[in-house]
Amino acid sequence: MEDTLVLLERKRRWYGLILGLTSGLLFGLLSQGINYLSLSGISLYQPPLGPVGNALMFTAIGGLLGVIACWSGGSAFGVLIGSLVAGLMLIVSALLSTDLSRNTGAKVAGLVGFYLPFAASVVPLLALLRIAVNQQRDFYEYPFLSWKRLRLPLLMALIMALLGVTFLFPPEGQRSVARMNEMIRAGLRANSMTAMPQPLQDARVGSFSQGATSDFTLALDSQNLIRYQIPYAPRAQWEPYVVVARFSSGWSLGCLYISPDTDPFCKGYDNLAAETQ
Repeated sequence: MEDTLVLLERKRRWYGLILGLTSGLLFGLLSQGINYLSLSGISLYQPPLGPVGNALMFTAIGGLLGVIACWSGGSAFGVLIGSLVAGLMLIVSALLSTDLSRNTGAKVAGLVGFYLPFAASVVPLLALLRIAVNQQRDFYEYPFLSWKRLRLPLLMALIMALLGVTFLFPPEGQRSVARMNEMIRAGLRANSMTAMPQPLQDARVGSFSQGATSDFTLALDSQNLIRYQIPYAPRAQWEPYVVVARFSSGWSLGCLYISPDTDPFCKGYDNLAAETQ
């Protein structure tokens, strides 16, 4: 009897690891790859590790949280510890990827204040994972592909897929990124300043020909756009976006689109992080 209980404990932890890994992998692949599919041929900026590294990171995080949530015999305790660890991992990763040279206190305070809400938001996912794992233990005598054993893991997979799809850029954002890519390519092909697209001739851009290279990534931003210091005239019924190009030279270009069908307002940055705090 004791040997059977030990075996079930080990199986529960292995199930937690496997389900956590597969959930993290599914979320990672969709969240990091969906915009590559919709914007084929365009290199996107995806910190901190790039699309492949991020997908592997989410896979590892999923596996770790799955093991933590399923390690102890008490389901509620395992879910609680797993959610608190998830919140801590978010804080650490945010601190590592944030420039703390300016406004350090405010940034740290904001991250700490976000800790408990984020940890609480993870509870339902980890609870579902733990219930799914418990059912694997309860129904271990059933075939692996039986509905009793597959229904909750499939539900978990569906939820993770839906969460990954939320990373898809909105249609207007996709069009803005595509137009930015075309404009930069046209600017790189131009043999004189006057031959460049009109937005790149703006004095705020600086010397595009000196800073721009053929090796660049693009990122879409719709939050706190004022920090980019790009003056523009708002257009009714359109949400503005800033598309940021980061070049291998270290120079950056930000272009604010009041709609995907109009020329953007652009500005160059020698040090993007310092100039957009």
